[in-house]
Amino acid sequence: MTPIITGIYSKFTAEPANSLYTALGGRLYHAEAPQNATFPYAVVFIVSHEHDWVFDDEFEEALVQFSIFTNERSAVTAGTLWGYLKSLYDDATITVSGYTQISMIRGQSRLIRDETGNIWHYSVDYDVMVQE
Repeated sequence: MTPIITGIYSKFTAEPANSLYTALGGRLYHAEAPQNATFPYAVVFIVSHEHDWVFDDEFEEALVQFSIFTNERSAVTAGTLWGYLKSLYDDATITVSGYTQISMIRGQSRLIRDETGNIWHYSVDYDVMVQE
């Protein structure tokens, strides 16, 4: 659902710059990062999307995943970026064209280390609900 991704990216790039934007150097990519992307960076994509009805109201609900990547020996930077992500998007209001946003709630977070490439991956899920 492109309007949700657009709303997420608009919040990320809003002026004045937020801590997440500054720490990532503006590197938030949709679906996948370019090959040889500069660390740190983040990727955002929709994992699942469903259409629902409650009485006369129609809702769209999307599970959105942010993936933060760092290439440092320690997980400290990944944890700091996770904190910036939480500050920006926990219970955030985003503009979703054609919809009224109902909620943006953080779900699971997972920190994974790829020891062969010394890369930390912080995966963070958000449930976003909008109404037509």
